[in-house]
Amino acid sequence: MPHWWKEAKPPRTSFNARLEEAADKPMWRDAFARSRCLIPAEGWYEWQAVERVDPSTGEIQKAKQPYFIRPKTGGIFCFAGVSAYWKDPGTGEALRSCAILTTRAEGSLAAIHDRAPVVLSPDVHAAWLSRSIVEVLNVRALAERRVPPSELEQWRVRLLVNDSKADGPELIEQLEAEVTTSAEPSPSRRR
Repeated sequence: MPHWWKEAKPPRTSFNARLEEAADKPMWRDAFARSRCLIPAEGWYEWQAVERVDPSTGEIQKAKQPYFIRPKTGGIFCFAGVSAYWKDPGTGEALRSCAILTTRAEGSLAAIHDRAPVVLSPDVHAAWLSRSIVEVLNVRALAERRVPPSELEQWRVRLLVNDSKADGPELIEQLEAEVTTSAEPSPSRRR
């Protein structure tokens, strides 16, 4: 929620910010220039649009297959983020919020979804957090120093991830034996 937001309800779909637009859109502009953050994670999910045959009717149905994605090395990594500090105009209650920057998906990620979060290379973490870097071109250049798709791996997971009450290691268990790690999608993953 940007500092200037006047409504009590947060803006809709403000948890992701497009890297290509963040410097120019009022929702993200101030945070992109002056309030960047790192959002630690072990992985993330993306949903691929697929078609399935209903076994009982033979009808083709549209569905979404979730994938778990992480660096090949495992461990913690950081998404590029922007943050804001907002005060509720009615109650004065403070809220700190953030959004993950996304960009056009490349390599094997593009076969799953058209967008992907910006996973920053560890060597730019300190610069990303620096308040002295405010020029849009410099901030964009930092975001472009992201982990390449060839250093990521992904695999299909069960539909359990669609249940907000589900929690546990079964959410990232592989549905198939192989893990896709190449920069190019395998033939079975192309749309």
